[in-house]
Amino acid sequence: MGAEARLALTLVDGRCAELPFTASDDMSEIKSTLPQYWGHSGPALLDTLRRMLGEDNALTRLVKGLDDQDTAVGARYSFAACDHALLLASRVLIINGWIAKTLAELERVEVVVAGRIIDITKRIVRYVRPDLNSAHLGSDAHSLEFVCAFALDIGATNSMTVNLFCHSGMCQVIQCDIQDMGWDGLGSLLRGNIDLAWPLLDLLEKVPEDDAGSGRLAGRLAILRRDCFLAHVPHLPSVVDQPATAIAKVEWAYPLGSAGLLLYGWKLTPVRKPRAVLLRGSKGEVLDISSRCTPMYRPDACENYRSRFPELDDWCGFVCIAPLPTRHGDVRALCLAFDDAGEVWIKVPVASEPLAGPRLVRQLLQFLPPPRYRDELEEISTSLDQAALFATCIEEYEDERIGQDARTSILACDQSYVLNGRALLVHGWIGLDQLNLSRVELVTPAGDIDVTSRVRRTMRPDIAARFPWAAVNPAGFLLLIEDADLVGQSLRLRVRGSDGRGQLSRLSPTAIDWEGIADVVSANPALESPLVDLLSGTSTLEPDGEHLQNRIESLRSDAFRARFPQLPVYVENPATIIGAVDSAYVLGDAGILIFGWSLTPVRKPQRVTLCSDSGQVLDVTGNFTRLVRLDVLQAFQARFPAMDEWLGYVCFAPMPTSSGEGRALSFDFGEQGDVWFRVPTEKHQTTVVGLIRNVLQAIPAPERMRHTLYALFSGGLGAALEAVNRGRPLFDGTVQERQFGAPLMAPTNSLIVPLYGRCDFLRHQLAQFADDPDFAQTELLYVVDDPALVSETLELAARYAPLFRVPFRVLWYGENRGFAGANNIGARAARGENLLLVNSDVIPQRAGWISILAAALHELPDAGAVGPLLLFGDESVQHAGMYPRTDDLFPGFLLNTHKGMGTVWEGGDAPSEHPMLTAACLMLKKSDFEAVGGFDEGYVIGDFEDSDLCLALRKRGKRMWLVPEARLWHLERQSQNLGQAIGERQLVTLFNGWRYMEKISAGEIYDPRDMERSE
Repeated sequence: MGAEARLALTLVDGRCAELPFTASDDMSEIKSTLPQYWGHSGPALLDTLRRMLGEDNALTRLVKGLDDQDTAVGARYSFAACDHALLLASRVLIINGWIAKTLAELERVEVVVAGRIIDITKRIVRYVRPDLNSAHLGSDAHSLEFVCAFALDIGATNSMTVNLFCHSGMCQVIQCDIQDMGWDGLGSLLRGNIDLAWPLLDLLEKVPEDDAGSGRLAGRLAILRRDCFLAHVPHLPSVVDQPATAIAKVEWAYPLGSAGLLLYGWKLTPVRKPRAVLLRGSKGEVLDISSRCTPMYRPDACENYRSRFPELDDWCGFVCIAPLPTRHGDVRALCLAFDDAGEVWIKVPVASEPLAGPRLVRQLLQFLPPPRYRDELEEISTSLDQAALFATCIEEYEDERIGQDARTSILACDQSYVLNGRALLVHGWIGLDQLNLSRVELVTPAGDIDVTSRVRRTMRPDIAARFPWAAVNPAGFLLLIEDADLVGQSLRLRVRGSDGRGQLSRLSPTAIDWEGIADVVSANPALESPLVDLLSGTSTLEPDGEHLQNRIESLRSDAFRARFPQLPVYVENPATIIGAVDSAYVLGDAGILIFGWSLTPVRKPQRVTLCSDSGQVLDVTGNFTRLVRLDVLQAFQARFPAMDEWLGYVCFAPMPTSSGEGRALSFDFGEQGDVWFRVPTEKHQTTVVGLIRNVLQAIPAPERMRHTLYALFSGGLGAALEAVNRGRPLFDGTVQERQFGAPLMAPTNSLIVPLYGRCDFLRHQLAQFADDPDFAQTELLYVVDDPALVSETLELAARYAPLFRVPFRVLWYGENRGFAGANNIGARAARGENLLLVNSDVIPQRAGWISILAAALHELPDAGAVGPLLLFGDESVQHAGMYPRTDDLFPGFLLNTHKGMGTVWEGGDAPSEHPMLTAACLMLKKSDFEAVGGFDEGYVIGDFEDSDLCLALRKRGKRMWLVPEARLWHLERQSQNLGQAIGERQLVTLFNGWRYMEKISAGEIYDPRDMERSE
């Protein structure tokens, strides 16, 4: 070693120092000084000294001794080394070595050469050195080796120093000799160190050529790539099993000439995903095919690794057409490139000999089944210019699948027809649920037709055992294609699944007419609903829409008759509906009223229809009004805790229905199918009023529905009861009568008293009327509205007529027409100018009251009706005018109130106007009575008729006057409390109240609230 030799050291504080020494220097001084300046480069320093001074040099032995004695920081502290420092073609400096730190840990890497300090931190490229992993535990997660290359003029210098600084404070100095190397030497180096070849060649491509290069650099690099590739490929594995990076295999590769290379295989990357998938060629070509790899379902590839990596995805297969021109026998390799873990290379088994056309396609079909990879097959057939051959082979392949094992079938066409020579009809089942069904095609000689959107899925409970999902999802299908050109052609149906499965089924349609279709539907009623939906959209099967509608109704009728005998009134299917039809009331031309209950835990029906045995269908989805059903709540709340008590329903369907006609409710749940309930249509043997009472008695728990009763009537129940009431036979005018006493020749007043339930009040009234001179101008008519009372009434009349000597007539007609009907009949028989309507339990206090009322009727302004002051037996007020009122317990209704009821009258005798008067005792002109049509007989039993009459008169500008000078007793009950438990009688009153309010809202009669607002 010459006198100018210097030893470069890194001080413990990170500074760089050089220590001059010669062979004759005092070794003791160096021995005491060296550990003080020793950094982390013990092995590198030792190697340098061995090369420079030899193994027997005193300094070399000194350093080796220090290392052996574990003085300072021996080799186990070193985290980097430089294997090569090369000057390529006198202009490109190449540095290669290893660093046992990640790039994130390094703060700076610099080269000190020829008096210059060059920061190479960002020029370093890392790659894999598996041989170093055992020496540096944990390094299998990142690359240790590094290389950098850049153009640099270093003059005559033949050594350099590499300084490495970490963020943690650790640092190391490496001194290297620079060796000159030509292109041939570089080739030998790379062929012997193939892991270095690819990153270094990539770096050299980025080095600019000098002016004299003339493109020679690119040519040399291409040659190096080819040589290195050819040297590398023979040693590549066909299967890679590196769990830290990839487990993969290319199973089959077929060259497509200028179109590229077809690759088929699988890859598992349990820890990290590759940055890119690269295909490398023998001429140095590199093609990124990451986006071209189509995933394939390959559970077989995962099977052996499932226990080690339970999260593996079965879609680990891949198929790829890589546009890298490839001929038979060409050498190719697949590379999975990872950011930190380098590249994983796999041998690509390119076929060495071409396959005959059909054999090639057969081979492809094994890897690429047509249902999923049709686009890829079409691309390959175009590339090979063999589209016709591919089409033929694919057709043969799919034909073979038609007869495959039934246990693996996913398609069956039960029947196919040609309807009227114009439309193709197919029904069967598809063993793929909606999520896995990708496409349905009709395969014709002219091409494939996508019919996915035309397929109507239906429920098929018969195949639920084979496909468990079919229990709650549609598996059947119905297909109607309106295309006469398809008739007579060879047709097949194909299904494709998103999981790659597929199947073809040959169709052999038979000719069928409408009668034949009716037989099919009768044999399988479940086809009726989807078939009708499909037929409704056709345009060529019938000459016009009316003919088609008649055909559809006929099909519905046939299906209805086929299914009706087996229809239940109770269904329990939690996937759709749990419910029952409890009762129904046929209303003739008005329709039918249905009571029942239902709960739908999963989904709501799309619509509900009432179906008839004649093929009629009425949408009643909006006709349901919910009712409280505590019994149903108690039975199912444990299973369905989220449901409420509103589980009952009443549905009024205005479909004319007679006793014994077939009716059914159909709840349509879309592709989950229809659920049918039989609706009983037995006739209820009762009167109209009795039927109304029966209907109201069918309302469960009405006391829990006070706030919704008005909505209940408005939701259809009221209209149904109105229809029932209108069904009462019209009065035919046959009235019998008997005169007791001599009739008046020209009466001024006609006093009408209806009798119902009891007739004994007749004698009490006659006793009061006997001494009243007003009866000289007043005829008296008793109208018997109860057939059971006729005999008793006539006997009483015969007994008391001679005693009291008041002339009167008794009228009867053999039926009950109610309060309104009885008064209307009496009014028609009356001969007086004024009508005086009086209840049988109203008794005058003194004579002359009729004259008082008659005078008031003709003298008071615009008098439409006048009434007396009615008192209870204790002289408290029973009636002194009626007023409208609302009740918060029964929102929506407008009820009546008698102000002052039960109090002592202090109003004197002066007449006063009121919104309404009671018909318990009411006088009005017969002409006015007839002008408003008399009493409205639509009120059941007897509520609101008098209010209605007064408001009808007010609608004509008339006014209601109370005349307190005329006073009578009224023995009626003092109140009816709607606030108590609601029974059938209260519901009748509320129905009448609903009807009354509807008339007011419609403007048919005067709104009494207007009078109160004006006051």
